[in-house]
Amino acid sequence: MPYKATIESTLRNFQYNYIHRIIATNKYLFKCKLSNSNLCDFCSENIETIEHLFWECKHIQPIWNQLVSFLEQQQLNVKLSFLNPQIAQIASTATTPITMPAIAPPERPASEL
Repeated sequence: MPYKATIESTLRNFQYNYIHRIIATNKYLFKCKLSNSNLCDFCSENIETIEHLFWECKHIQPIWNQLVSFLEQQQLNVKLSFLNPQIAQIASTATTPITMPAIAPPERPASEL
C-alpha cells in the first residue's frame, strides 16, 4: 500500500516507517538515553508514542479536525483512527485528484521554544 499512495521516495520511506512502527519517538529515544525526556516535544504533557504524536496530541487535533471537515465536504465517509489507513487508500484509488487546502501547523508560543 505505501508504494501505491505516492511516488515521492521520502514520503514512501516515511509511510513504510509509520506502518511498521519504526519511527523514533521520545519514548524510544529516552530508553536509549538519546533524549532528556520521554514527553511529547509539542505538548510536554504525554509520553511521545507514535499514536500520541500523530493522533492524540492536542497540537495535531486541529489538523485532523480540518481534514474530517474537508472529507465531509467532499462527501467521503472515512472513519479516522490510528489503526485505519483508509486515507492512503482513498488517495491512491481516487479517480480525480483530491486536493485539500494547505493546513498550517499550529504555532507554538515563544515561551515553548
